Amino acid sequence: MSSQPIDLVQTLQDELTYEKLKEIITTLIEPDKLKEFLKQLDYEILAHEEYNPHNRGKIAVLGGSIANKQHLQGISKQLGFNKNRFEYFLSYDEMKTFRFNKLRNINKYAAIIAGPMPHSTSGTGTYSSVIAAMENDDGYPPVFRIAKITNSSFRNIVKYMMDQNIVAV
Repeated sequence: MSSQPIDLVQTLQDELTYEKLKEIITTLIEPDKLKEFLKQLDYEILAHEEYNPHNRGKIAVLGGSIANKQHLQGISKQLGFNKNRFEYFLSYDEMKTFRFNKLRNINKYAAIIAGPMPHSTSGTGTYSSVIAAMENDDGYPPVFRIAKITNSSFRNIVKYMMDQNIVAV
């Protein structure tokens, strides 16, 4: 019996194509059903009718960071953002196995801030780096490179995204 969940996960990975997922979602017409489904996937924010990645989407911060998460959260708060608008993946080692495709083809994210990353990461495809892949492949939100994730570079890039009307508070 203990192998059933593993078998189910493998079957879903093999069978759940983009088209099949679209078909399932269209059957969840009732708002409460769709909201519950999205909540289970940790994408409840997408259930809001007024959802717009520009003013509600998350901003992913990826790459090895000199600044700590708490300081970055403080900066985003000073700029007027709710701390939940940002998702931080600040470990250089974590980037080696990070699933970058989870940022693709979904309106959950408004932008990606990309700092230093290892050259040998998954998701590079035919590109020289995963950052280049995200910048050039369709389906990713806008990507903003910064050489180092420091307090000042983070503040500057978030202000730039606001000034360019990429994200709003």
